Amino acid sequence: MLLSNLQPCFFFTCVFALIGALIALVALLAPIRRLAQSNWIARTITLTVLGLLSLAVGFGIWPKFIADVDYVFSTAVTWDTFEPRTGGVRWPYEGKRPAIVNELWIRKLVPPPMRQTCYSDDAEVCSVVDDISARYKTNWGWIGYLRDFSISSVSVLACTALVWGFTRRRSLPPAG
Repeated sequence: MLLSNLQPCFFFTCVFALIGALIALVALLAPIRRLAQSNWIARTITLTVLGLLSLAVGFGIWPKFIADVDYVFSTAVTWDTFEPRTGGVRWPYEGKRPAIVNELWIRKLVPPPMRQTCYSDDAEVCSVVDDISARYKTNWGWIGYLRDFSISSVSVLACTALVWGFTRRRSLPPAG
């Protein structure tokens, strides 16, 4: 039982480590590597900039993925709950999928005290997202926000560790 719960965690840890590793490859560019190897301030700035970039990418991707999953599950479960499926009948909000997913995504990106009730101009989209959030308890407040942030921070750890290794000064072997 415990192992089956850890498999998704391991998978997403690997995905975010890969994101951090891909961003860290920027430090292998010769001008950036030489600059970062020149002194510790330049190295620290390089680490900080690439680490923040990997956090921004990781924290943008994770809530977007969760918003897509929330939408998919809500269409499958909610539509079956409200109305039995009949041949050819689709979920009534299928045409508004991008707006619904974006609304879910933005609500996950914004910290809880700064959240608005709705970011969309369409009242129907806001109502559907409110229903999804209430049914599936996707709005966990600070706990959910910090969970998403901490999952995304794996990319920062991977990126900064690799950049640290890529930019360290290497001593030349003695001639002889």
